[in-house]
Amino acid sequence: MLRAEIEAAFRRLAERLAARGVTGEVLLLGGAATCLAYDARGMTQDVDAVFEPKAVVRAEATGVADELGLAPDWLNDAAKGFMSMAPMGERRAVLEIPGLRVWAPPPDYIFAMKCLAARSEDRRDIQMLAGLHL
Repeated sequence: MLRAEIEAAFRRLAERLAARGVTGEVLLLGGAATCLAYDARGMTQDVDAVFEPKAVVRAEATGVADELGLAPDWLNDAAKGFMSMAPMGERRAVLEIPGLRVWAPPPDYIFAMKCLAARSEDRRDIQMLAGLHL
């Protein structure tokens, strides 16, 4: 997904959540965080995140996928297994609009998650994050 596609999907998700009287909270993880919060890349395969309220956000994200022709799991929580129980530090606001607040962890947290995952496709992100003088 290109950065512009992710932003459009989040804006549509916000509209759908606001129409239900809900404000969703999304904490970006992985490539989406490096793309949206740190301008390290122009695209990512999908949006790994944790979100609340889980069932409502998931249902509305599925609706957004149908509307915009995105993969059904464009917003998923598959990376939550790489999250640490240690304190995260200060989150960075990425998007705050009626119906949705999107956050990213500090770069050192994303760096640690990517190192823990130890995937070859994360090498560029790890190098970029290390360059932020963690």
